[in-house]
Amino acid sequence: PGTRGTIVSLPKDRMNRQRLLSLGISPGKIFEVRHRDAYGPTVLVIDGQRIAIDSTLAEQVSVVAEPSEDRAWSSAMARLKEIWSLR
Repeated sequence: PGTRGTIVSLPKDRMNRQRLLSLGISPGKIFEVRHRDAYGPTVLVIDGQRIAIDSTLAEQVSVVAEPSEDRAWSSAMARLKEIWSLR
């Protein structure tokens, strides 16, 4: 939950691809995961709309997640890069 990213590609099989396209899920769209459950639906927000899809179908969608905006993590990574560059 809370993960954001961009949809890269959809399943190759026609039925699942058409289903996702009919829901507004297509390559290039930016999404946010609102709910994810291994046995229930995955709820996404795309273009302000909440969309629920089966988790097995969601797993067939290729995405690129946005980098974390966690400042503590970013600061720690910057420090590690600095240390590594000194070696």
